[in-house]
Amino acid sequence: MSSLQSPDLVIFDCDGVLIDSQIIQCQVDAAELTRVGYPITADELAQRFIGTATKEIQVHVEAVLGRTLPTDFETRRDRLVDEAYRRELKPIAGVENAMVAMGLPACVASNARMVRLRDVLNLTGLLALFDPHIFGADLVPRPKPAPDLFLFAAEQMGALPTRSLVI
Repeated sequence: MSSLQSPDLVIFDCDGVLIDSQIIQCQVDAAELTRVGYPITADELAQRFIGTATKEIQVHVEAVLGRTLPTDFETRRDRLVDEAYRRELKPIAGVENAMVAMGLPACVASNARMVRLRDVLNLTGLLALFDPHIFGADLVPRPKPAPDLFLFAAEQMGALPTRSLVI
């Protein structure tokens, strides 16, 4: 795509792009990992693991600890994140105005599972801006950083990847 052409599609990531969720997740994850014997602060967690799937973080922590995490770790973590989201989650300032001003076809493609993705978009009032053009990691074999999710989203939206802009 030349710099003078507009894209045919804008693909938005969700966490840190549309919603201000990363700090909330890092705070919960740091507290929970510290609780199970892997001391880490939210800032350290963000620096080391931002953009990494929760499952991959768990595998790393288990390798360092030399043991598996409690069987309820992920369920407990997800419940605590959900509770924190209900109290604190907000859309990134100006997202709705930018979407309207942009005037281009758009979708969301996130490493979150579809159910969770729809929930956070609904919670922040952004679901109506994108529905039904929402694509979660559970729709492709390999989540980010592999390009599969973005390629899938472009295909579903009828756009060429070379004519798509990912934010």
